[in-house]
Amino acid sequence: MNAERAKLVKEVKEALLQKYDVYTVSCSRDMAHHFGRWLGELRDAVEQLDAEAKTADDAFGDYIHKCMDCTDKSIKRDKQLIAERDGLRETVEKMREALVEVRKFLGHAQDACANHVARGNHDLAAMAVFSKAYDYAAKVDAALKPVDGGGET
Repeated sequence: MNAERAKLVKEVKEALLQKYDVYTVSCSRDMAHHFGRWLGELRDAVEQLDAEAKTADDAFGDYIHKCMDCTDKSIKRDKQLIAERDGLRETVEKMREALVEVRKFLGHAQDACANHVARGNHDLAAMAVFSKAYDYAAKVDAALKPVDGGGET
């Protein structure tokens, strides 16, 4: 489960950090399409993480109901399951927060782009939009770093 979570987190960070290059996307109607698709990919990743967290919760609940004796080994396993479940919940919450930030960014970026385009300055608009995109990407990357390192030793 940790490997799947780490893979999803990595995919989301790659989508944030690598897919949209300042030099390949122009500030136009296409930009709204690109950012819409980007937001959709992030939303899909959050839904997958959410489903994984629910599965972990269900599995943990089943395990607790089946576990009758509390040996040292089962207590250690319980703690491991709780930590893993809580880690998933934390990841999902951080991803939801990142989505809120991305939605805010989309609104600001589209407004800024429209203002620059209205003045005929497409290059400046693209640079401003993507500069802000990379700032948000860095924030999300920093927020997720503890999750990446926490699962595997």
